[in-house]
Amino acid sequence: MPANSFAATENAVLAAGGTPVFCDIDPVTFCMDPSELEACITLKTKCILPVHLYGKLPDMEGIAKIADKYGIPIIEDACQSIGVSDLGKNSLCSILSFNPYKNLGTCGKAGAIVTDDPSFASACMEYMYHGFELNQKNKKAADYGFNAKIDNLQAAIGLARMKHLSLNNLKRLYLADRYITHLQQYEDRGLIQLPQMTDDHVWHLFTIKMISGNRDQVKDMMLKFHNVQTDIYYPILSHHQNTPLVKADYQHISLPVTESVHKQMLQLPLYPGLTVEEQDKVMEALIDVVS
Repeated sequence: MPANSFAATENAVLAAGGTPVFCDIDPVTFCMDPSELEACITLKTKCILPVHLYGKLPDMEGIAKIADKYGIPIIEDACQSIGVSDLGKNSLCSILSFNPYKNLGTCGKAGAIVTDDPSFASACMEYMYHGFELNQKNKKAADYGFNAKIDNLQAAIGLARMKHLSLNNLKRLYLADRYITHLQQYEDRGLIQLPQMTDDHVWHLFTIKMISGNRDQVKDMMLKFHNVQTDIYYPILSHHQNTPLVKADYQHISLPVTESVHKQMLQLPLYPGLTVEEQDKVMEALIDVVS
């Protein structure tokens, strides 16, 4: 798994009794680099866990070739990429999040597992409801389980909002394309690096790299002088967290691309309700600061 993801990715591995093994990333997509993957695999490897960071699909075909070679299942952390084409095509399952901040959010915490494997789906549903056998009242089929089904109210909200997913993703696409078009000259001048406009991206976040200048200073100056707030997802890499586990097992881990890119990344505002006037203000602030 990559180290530049939200803590939930590694926490799922730890909750299952596993040990996260961090793989370096592609400097352009910020997602797992298949060329770095094979060196991470050992006889103890149980699964490959790519993250669809910021709404961008990783090179799933490249990852799948390596997974097939070693007979290792793929579990996709697709929490930021609902609506992207070919989701789950190369994996055992994809995990979705319906956090209010996601492209399809409810009003609380919720998520889903997407799979086309019926037996795996049945096992998941058993675990999600106390280990009970499906369609049987309080009859256990598994030794243990959780009370982890989506709340009925949140499910109803999600179903209602799902009707607007395609339109909202189209709005995100329009705004992302507008950012890229208007900021292209500043990439050409070597000041920033823009994400690529590809058909496997649903633009959960719009992430640029600061090529010239200090990322943190740019962030602070945009807020101080233009009242434009940007953000950093995620401010601390998994193998740099100040926890007992990291101190014990990850002190000597080196991920040169992840660590280099992490110092440059900056997220600009992007959401379906962002107006073009507000987006213009963001771009004006960025241009003023980086120039």
